[in-house]
Amino acid sequence: MLSRRRRERARNLATSSAMDLLARSAAKAARVEDDDAPLVSLAESFPEILNLIGDALAADEDALQPRHLGALSRSCKVVKAAVKDSLAKVKVEHEAARALLRKGGWTVEYIVQWRTTRLYWHRKGLTTADAPALISVLKSEVLVRLEELRLYGNKLGEEGAATFAAAAAAGGLPRLKDLSLASNEIGVAGVQALASAFAGGACRELEHLHLAGNAIGDAGVTALTAALQKGALPNLKTLWLANNSIGDEGVKALMAAAGCGRLARLEELSISINEIGDEGIEALAEALEQGMLPSLKELGVNRAQHPRLKAVCEQRGVALRSV
Repeated sequence: MLSRRRRERARNLATSSAMDLLARSAAKAARVEDDDAPLVSLAESFPEILNLIGDALAADEDALQPRHLGALSRSCKVVKAAVKDSLAKVKVEHEAARALLRKGGWTVEYIVQWRTTRLYWHRKGLTTADAPALISVLKSEVLVRLEELRLYGNKLGEEGAATFAAAAAAGGLPRLKDLSLASNEIGVAGVQALASAFAGGACRELEHLHLAGNAIGDAGVTALTAALQKGALPNLKTLWLANNSIGDEGVKALMAAAGCGRLARLEELSISINEIGDEGIEALAEALEQGMLPSLKELGVNRAQHPRLKAVCEQRGVALRSV
């Protein structure tokens, strides 16, 4: 949040300085006109300055409540003409965000007024085509209080996962606690993007991560656990990775993170409907025996009847389920 405030102050200072410069230039142009000298257009005098200001404000506008570029364009006709392209871009992004909200069953006016803490956009038919609008919405200050985001059952794919990652990495959704991207056709590249954002400090308050029903495989789990070993997601309590083509290597990587104390708060782990063999089950049982998952209360895994795993779960008071 500090970086966002700094950007806001920097943007306001740049805009204020530019407006002072434009005002002085306008006054000078007026004096020249009084002397019947040829009038030099303000837009012709400072096209680069105006374009840079317009582009900078357009890039940093809030898609749900754009304000700064519109305010600048209303300062005078010359400025309005100079930033019209940037303003048009902002309007396009705003309308795309409005359309996405309608698809999710919301309106811009409602979400701006009530500043919701929950967005349940599961099975709304969202696809990769919605990714540009999605990142604009998720970065909005309007969603700064959001705690639950449920996007499962859509078709966001790799691009959708990368979109969420980009929004989170840019400081969006700082209070998010529950994220579901289950059944979204996400593969290795998508979860790598998520892991990179998490490793960079995004979503520090996240407690529940649902990625079941995708295709992240061992490589995706390895990327996620590498982020965990760097201190990502320190408050994680629930991790659902069922039905993801995960094998022994993925489980061993996850248990390595547990061995470093990075899953100390994990209460529920679901890795069922995967391709886990003896090595993975043994690694899981070993981690439990060694107390590497001290808070675990529930474990979902296909081979729930494995003698060693079953025994250690009974000893540790962990509920073992096969689905």
